Amino acid sequence: MKEFTILLVQVRDDEILEQEYNCYVDKLAEQPIAWKRLSVFTDALDASSLEGIDAVLFGGAGAYNIALNDLPNQDDLLAFARLVVEKRIPIFGVCYGAHVLTAALGGEVVRDEERAEVGTYTVTLTPQAAQCPVFSARSETFTVQQGHKDHMTRVPEGAVVLAGSERSPIQAWTLPGAPVYAVQFHPEMNAQDVIDRVTFYQELYTQDAQTFDKMRNATKPSPEATEVMCDVVEKVMRAGTIFPQA
Repeated sequence: MKEFTILLVQVRDDEILEQEYNCYVDKLAEQPIAWKRLSVFTDALDASSLEGIDAVLFGGAGAYNIALNDLPNQDDLLAFARLVVEKRIPIFGVCYGAHVLTAALGGEVVRDEERAEVGTYTVTLTPQAAQCPVFSARSETFTVQQGHKDHMTRVPEGAVVLAGSERSPIQAWTLPGAPVYAVQFHPEMNAQDVIDRVTFYQELYTQDAQTFDKMRNATKPSPEATEVMCDVVEKVMRAGTIFPQA
């Protein structure tokens, strides 16, 4: 299988920067990927960063939130996401990355801490998922790892919602006819990964030790969530199979 270059866009300036990268490399280890990394704090958010890139993966951001507009160069990041889509370079947004794609393409992201999801949760597929090259292979419900307080409440015009949860009805969407996928959950993390990450961000994600212990004890494996990411890379990014247009 030919080596494939993926640009990982990272919105982190803390110790989780390397943990996030290693999670992606580990879960996609069976695919011959040449990884390149872009920091939104130090690297160019323009066409020069896309030279030699086959696909783009927008990762999470523990300390930043689209709804709060607290990333200093958020507008530049949204413009960069639109540029990737316009160039039809396959793009996959994860958690904050999904919020970036949603906002960049005209959808809506809001802050709602009462509906925060931190730890392991269950998502349920929509009927539209049956037409999807990625989600049609999944169970009707499956477990995922989460860590967010922002929520996607309206997808971009023409987008199709593929999965939702009880607390956050938009958990995954795609743009028919385009290599664009976004997921609220973290397919790069397993149960131990989410414990490690939430431990680091404990003050941001949990209110007290009891809440944290409850989350940690309730974590479960999430193999199908990881399979979603693997299929996005293999079927969409590599093979060019996308959700059909009406």
